[in-house]
Amino acid sequence: RFENALQAYQYAAAYDPNSLDARKAVCQTHLKLNDAEAAVDVAWGMIGDLAKDSGMPLAAVQMGEELVKARRPEAALAIYGHLLEHHADNEATVWAQKNVCTMLIDAGDNAGAAAAVEALVTEFESVRTVPDSLKEIGDRYCSVGKYDSAMRAYQYAVAGDPNYLDAHKALCLTQLKLKDV
Repeated sequence: RFENALQAYQYAAAYDPNSLDARKAVCQTHLKLNDAEAAVDVAWGMIGDLAKDSGMPLAAVQMGEELVKARRPEAALAIYGHLLEHHADNEATVWAQKNVCTMLIDAGDNAGAAAAVEALVTEFESVRTVPDSLKEIGDRYCSVGKYDSAMRAYQYAVAGDPNYLDAHKALCLTQLKLKDV
C-alpha cells in the first residue's frame, strides 16, 4: 500500500519538481516504509532544489520533526543547523531553533539547551512566534524536572509578550513547584 503511494508521490514530484507537498509526501512515505536513508536524501534534495522557495524552511522543519519521530535525530539536527545558517530570515526557522532546544533538553545537554535558548531569544527577538516557542521549551524543561530552566524560558516568553496569559500561568505554577522542591 505504501509502495503504491510512494510511486504516486514520486510521479507527482517528477511532474512538478517545485512542489513542496509532493516532496514532503515522498519523504514521509519513505519513513512509513522504514527507509530513513531515502527520506533523508529526499529532504536534502528538497532543501537544495527549493532553497529560494519561501515555504521550504517550514517544510524542512516538518521533515526534521518526522525524522526525530523515526529515531533519526542527527539528521534532523543537521537540517535544523542548515536552516539556522542559511535561512535565519524565515520565520519558520524559529521552530528549527525551538526543536534544537527541546532535543538538547531531552538529551540532557543542559549547557547546550541553555545556549540554544539564548540564541532563540537574541537572534529571533523580533519574530512574533518566539514567545510560543519559549513557552513550549519551558514546558519541556518542566517535563524533565528542570524547573529553574523552565522558569527562565517562561520569563523570556512573558518579556516577549506581556499579554501571554498561558506563559504567565506557567511561570506562576513553576514558581510554586520550586517552593515545594
